[in-house]
Amino acid sequence: MFNSVFNEMRDLFQNLNSSQSMLYKAVIIWCVYLLIRNIPSIITAVALVKEAKRHNYNKTVCGLLGYAFPIIAPIGFFLVVKYSERQITYSEKKGISGRTVITFFVSAIIIVISFVLAFTSTVVGIGSFIRSSLTDEHLKTYYDKMGNEYHELDTTIDMYDRDGNKYVYKIDGLFDPAKYVDEKGNEYDADRCFIDSEGWFVYDYGGSFKLDESYEQYICYRFTDGDGNKYYQLGTLTFEMNEDGEIYAYMGKAIQKLDFTN
Repeated sequence: MFNSVFNEMRDLFQNLNSSQSMLYKAVIIWCVYLLIRNIPSIITAVALVKEAKRHNYNKTVCGLLGYAFPIIAPIGFFLVVKYSERQITYSEKKGISGRTVITFFVSAIIIVISFVLAFTSTVVGIGSFIRSSLTDEHLKTYYDKMGNEYHELDTTIDMYDRDGNKYVYKIDGLFDPAKYVDEKGNEYDADRCFIDSEGWFVYDYGGSFKLDESYEQYICYRFTDGDGNKYYQLGTLTFEMNEDGEIYAYMGKAIQKLDFTN
């Protein structure tokens, strides 16, 4: 199983350009960071709960503080113990156990490593975008209906109707309605603009398209006309087509493949 995953990862990186490879590495480093970032909080909380039990302190409070502040809480706990035991004899002092001290040091080391990982991931990720913008090594390539190529900095693709007319997505301001504009300057309300199963632009002039309530909407609404043909509302979403003609809609990090059959 591990060999299969390793081979797939190796093949993936072999097919990437340098900019894409940098971005993938940044993502992998960030995933490692996400995996380890909570470890210091967990082991510090467990250690402080044990120490709180030894010193008859509130275990819940110590555990929560250890989880929330894995660096500050151990230091504060150590100072409290030192202060509370300053008047008693050496033989009566409990102090901090050696195992707990080791745990605190391990926690501190992991925190430093996690910061380094987060910083490295950010730098490498930014570097991939800078390299991509300065070279022809694009991070992402997709196509419109006519086969025109787009890249990661393009917000959406241009749309074309069956007569070859081009429609460009346009929004003038944050609170202004989105629209599509044809080559003659005519504007079309984006909420009445649709894409059909073959990727063509369709405008619902009469407002006759009906919302397909049987379709489980994710980020993109599906409509039907009187003949049962299916369309997806363009609205303010970002769309793209791949080499196989598959159509995808985007909203932030969410992605949806358009389904015209089911």
